[in-house]
Amino acid sequence: MTQDEFSHHLGLVEKDPAKRVTSMSRVSSRGGRGQRRSGGLGGRGLVARAETIDHAADGKMYPVKQQGNCGSCWAFAANSALEGTIAIANGSNPTRLSEQHLVDCTLGSSQFNKDLFGKTYGLWGCDGGWMNYAWKFQKEQGIMTDADYPYTSGSTGTETQCAHDASKTIGKVARWGQIRDNIDDVKEKLKTHPLTIAIDAGQGVFQFYKDGVIAADAGCGTSLNHAVVIVGYQDKADGDDTDPSPQPDPSPEPEPSPEPVEDGCTVYKWWHTCEGTDDRRRLQDANGYDNYWKIQNSWGKNWGDEGFVLFEIAEGQGVCGMNSYIEWVEM
Repeated sequence: MTQDEFSHHLGLVEKDPAKRVTSMSRVSSRGGRGQRRSGGLGGRGLVARAETIDHAADGKMYPVKQQGNCGSCWAFAANSALEGTIAIANGSNPTRLSEQHLVDCTLGSSQFNKDLFGKTYGLWGCDGGWMNYAWKFQKEQGIMTDADYPYTSGSTGTETQCAHDASKTIGKVARWGQIRDNIDDVKEKLKTHPLTIAIDAGQGVFQFYKDGVIAADAGCGTSLNHAVVIVGYQDKADGDDTDPSPQPDPSPEPEPSPEPVEDGCTVYKWWHTCEGTDDRRRLQDANGYDNYWKIQNSWGKNWGDEGFVLFEIAEGQGVCGMNSYIEWVEM
């Protein structure tokens, strides 16, 4: 693709810049254990289920979608997070919500929309938007399904006239919020809510991603131009990653203390491999990674690793600026 063609697969227009998080800490003031940076090379299949939490592998996320030639990532991220949250809360399979409903009916330049709703929602359809503005529309006007309002802008590259039908809405968004403080809070919320994030997808490190874990020092950038959804994470430091404790021997031999070992770490172009060297066994997934967010994109299954990408769990601004706006939503 040319850069202009590729830009149509982005489409995030940053809102509320004052709310942007410039540095997120790793743990909360309530305490928590740190993590060693680790990862690996190769291994198609993402195999990976993320062992700690993985809503996609658990069947609570609608399968990877294709936004096509329309900068509607904001609508796809807003709906995908909501679909997953509803499915988790109800113990059900996810139902696809209508992205076209959002793209058409929040278009601020449409006089038809202004007359229909008595207001404008101020977004730009295929030229961009923001998740919580989509949720505001769904809170006030209701949510339609893709079955009743199917997506067409991916092939046309433009919006259609809003076809809102209040009789076919299935409910309304109740609330949404942003996680601003620390990674512990992100992990806690992720147990029950897939989370939207804003990222820099304009660099080759993301655009041409195929597999592995994108490291914090991979040069991804922090300009926010794309929206995706965190669907899980892998961090064995959070869970019980040790072998079951045996029953104590009546007269055990003393165990020698482990000698300190320097971390062995090789940095590659876009990925890294760093072995954990603490004295407890750290389980890894089938690809050998144990410190990542699992993220679902909306560029179809031919992009990335079957439509997913892995980001190293990192403090500060996070990989590709992902810590800047981490948001949740509920119906």
